[in-house]
Amino acid sequence: MSPDSIGGRRTPAASETGARMRFGLLGALTVHDAAGRELALGAPKNRALLAVLLLRANRAVSLDAVKSALWGEHPPASATASVHNHVTRLRRALGEEGAARLRADPPGYRIEAGEQEVDALVFAGLVGAADAARRRGDWATVGSRARAALALWRGDPLTGVALAEPAAARLEPELEQWRQSRLQVLEWRLEADLRDGGHSALVGELTALVAEHPLREGFHRQLMLALHRSGRQAEALAVFQRLRRRLVAELGVEPGADARAAHREILAPPEEDPAAGPGPGTPAQLPRDVADFTGRRDQLERLAALLSPGSAPGPGALRVVAVSGPGGIGKTTLAVRTAHRVADGFPDGQLYVDLRGVHHAPADPGEVLAGFLRDLGTPEHAIPVTEDARAARYRSLLADRRILVVLDNARDAAQVRPLLPGSAGCAALVTARRRLPGLAGAVHLDLTTLGDQDAHELFVTIAGPERAAAEPAATAEVVRHCAGLPLALRIAAARLAGRPSWQVTTLADRLADHTRRLDELRVEDLAVRASFLMSYAQLPPPDNPDGLAPARAFRLLGLAPGTDIGLRAAAALLDHPLDRTEQVLEHLVDACLLDSTGPDRYRLHDLLRDFAAERAEAEESADVRREAVGRIVRWYLDSLVEADAALFPGRGRPERLPDDPGYRPHGFTGLTDALRWCDTERVNLVRATEAAATYGFHPVAWRIPGHGWSYFNHRSLWQDWLTTTEVGLVSARSAGDPAGESTMLTCRGAAYMQLGHWAQAQEHMEASLAIREANGEIAGQMATTNTLGIVLQIQKRHTEAREFFLRALRFAGPPELRKHETTVLNNLGRAELELGNHAEALRCLERSLELSREFGDISADAETMVSVGVAHVRMGNPAQAVPLLRSALELAAAVGNVFTGVVGQAHLAIALAAAGQTEAAEQAFDLARAAAADLSGAQVFTAGEVVDAAAAALGRAPDPSAGPSAGRGAG
Repeated sequence: MSPDSIGGRRTPAASETGARMRFGLLGALTVHDAAGRELALGAPKNRALLAVLLLRANRAVSLDAVKSALWGEHPPASATASVHNHVTRLRRALGEEGAARLRADPPGYRIEAGEQEVDALVFAGLVGAADAARRRGDWATVGSRARAALALWRGDPLTGVALAEPAAARLEPELEQWRQSRLQVLEWRLEADLRDGGHSALVGELTALVAEHPLREGFHRQLMLALHRSGRQAEALAVFQRLRRRLVAELGVEPGADARAAHREILAPPEEDPAAGPGPGTPAQLPRDVADFTGRRDQLERLAALLSPGSAPGPGALRVVAVSGPGGIGKTTLAVRTAHRVADGFPDGQLYVDLRGVHHAPADPGEVLAGFLRDLGTPEHAIPVTEDARAARYRSLLADRRILVVLDNARDAAQVRPLLPGSAGCAALVTARRRLPGLAGAVHLDLTTLGDQDAHELFVTIAGPERAAAEPAATAEVVRHCAGLPLALRIAAARLAGRPSWQVTTLADRLADHTRRLDELRVEDLAVRASFLMSYAQLPPPDNPDGLAPARAFRLLGLAPGTDIGLRAAAALLDHPLDRTEQVLEHLVDACLLDSTGPDRYRLHDLLRDFAAERAEAEESADVRREAVGRIVRWYLDSLVEADAALFPGRGRPERLPDDPGYRPHGFTGLTDALRWCDTERVNLVRATEAAATYGFHPVAWRIPGHGWSYFNHRSLWQDWLTTTEVGLVSARSAGDPAGESTMLTCRGAAYMQLGHWAQAQEHMEASLAIREANGEIAGQMATTNTLGIVLQIQKRHTEAREFFLRALRFAGPPELRKHETTVLNNLGRAELELGNHAEALRCLERSLELSREFGDISADAETMVSVGVAHVRMGNPAQAVPLLRSALELAAAVGNVFTGVVGQAHLAIALAAAGQTEAAEQAFDLARAAAADLSGAQVFTAGEVVDAAAAALGRAPDPSAGPSAGRGAG
């Protein structure tokens, strides 16, 4: 635990003069004044307030964070006033220094405390000193520093402090880090005492620790040595056997190298010096291969091939393979399975070590080399002192041997390099939570999550096939929540296997809440959150004081809407230039905390996203989080506005928000470019709408579907349209924006129309029209009246529809309504066609086509040209219709308008049949019928009617799915 983990390092004036207060966090929360008197802190909320401030000592804690800690997610209306009152009372409780210590620091409060005044900070400093002494072999200093550090602990941290949920849950990982640091320093103290000869005196203490921590190998090793060196060999061996049985049964692994080395010492004959090691032999240090290994077939085959003796990259070159991936992805399991598979190719043995790369005290390469030398038969007195000399001796010993070296959980390339053999007869398999580009000559393999089938198989194998088969839907839901992460699947399955009274549905329900999911994915000493936390803690500080810290970028990414994110969107979220944003994101990719899914495209694993959002809530103020979300949802809106203008020029749209000066335009080169962007960001646009509404950005929330309706309609994304407009309608009403409300009502009506829900469509349109009439919104009235006509037209109420189209045309005249006029004329022409007024229909349609061409709206041109072709056929001029329809099909194909393509092909078949070109008509009909399978919603019925008409013209049987036809235009 670093001093910075609970706050800053500024020392207040009181400590500079020698007068120090004492703040106790390592046990019950206590405060002592400079004279050593304990101060009464008063009510429970006073204590909770002090704890929250001390955990971020010398830094401002926002008012929102304080309220959340004291009252949870739904503080009372009086919470702000109550916080001020608690601050006042706490200042009084702190005595004369209260006002100087506890200060208002917008956006919240800050407490000042020196490094020597907070026991947790003192503890961290002593741990660092003990670790430094351990690295240089000064065990007397290790013992004294460790004892001083342990003396600071009075019980479990913050005992008696009651924080509200979810603040208490967010704090738990930090408290767990403190507990783990205490266990580590306790292990160091015991090691110092063992080296000082205190064997017998330690047996009682170690026996209790082994019982309390049954999976902690360090305490078992120390108890084994204490018993053995006290002449109690049989008991020492029994400790090892109990440890081995438990590790195999519960985790599927063998004891580590240190425990095995202690076991060998116990077994050494009395006349043999234990320090001399086992003598020359064949090391076989691989952990036990797990029986339930699942999937990874391709990676396993590739690793085995790369490590096989015949795969050397060149004469005399060492085979090195580096497997990287995030915590819990299964790197060690895969490495161990591979190592066992290829072990026969290394007859001189296999060396294995856990390098503890993400641990606060990673393995020192020099100490690892000393252990390897012992295992290879080097007497203790012959082991060189320096790391370089040990590495040289190690390479010499391996020069004529064929040994596989497995270096698990590496920190970086610098930790690995001294441990690599030097000869081609050997091979090295390295695993790490970050990519190791500095490992020259290595072949790199990035490990990703398990596929759905493999994930299901792993869960079922551990949880039990009978229970999974009894509840297949719940099993699939649990597997989905684990998102393909092997660690999560193992934990979830182990929890279920250990609780016979639970149904699978019970676990699925507990995992469904993403804010609590990481709390559920924990069993004994295995936890997904703890695994992620170790990787997160390793992220470096920013390159410069004004730079962007990778850790901050990671937690803000947890706030991004959607399943993935582009570089431009990330730059908006993080509020940094593109080049700096890319550098930080690529750093997270190298740290295996972020996936690069393509050029300038990134994705957070689902559980990592939950963890990132947790860290954002714990470490960023509510204002900072809201501002970050506001930047990215506004970016999605501005990008959609730009894309929409390129997709469908000239169409009516909502009034734009004032320009964002920080927006970087995409510069879409045309329809294809803009459409590709919309397709890529489709899911994110839906999620951005929801995020904008959640964080109160209501003008953005309703404008995204307001500007996106043309795209949703073009791609037949009716459910996306309904989802976003439902959110947008609530936001428009929340903002008291009648223009937004009427736009959302019209859009929802149009979506319902496309889905064939005529009554709901008409209800929404009429509600929209009433608002637009009340506000005198001419363009809106014209658009909604037109769409009401379409609703009637779909129901074959052509005379009524015609009246609505004529009413809509009465608004025409102003230049800004010319696009609306084009749309209405097209729909009026189609109504006239259905009523048999062919000449009037042709006049309307040709006028519509004339107007639409000035806007460059290719999709609209294609639709109108189809209608003109239909008019010519019905007027007895099929030969004149054929070239028009062919041109319309070319335009529809150019813009990907499938619906117009189907209808156009069907009408072309009718025209060709009427012109006597039967073979060509048959071909057009077959194309129309085949393409109709890609349609959805009301378009199925619309196209079906036309396809059936074409079938009739060719003497074929009709399609029973045919239905009424629809026009276009909503807004």
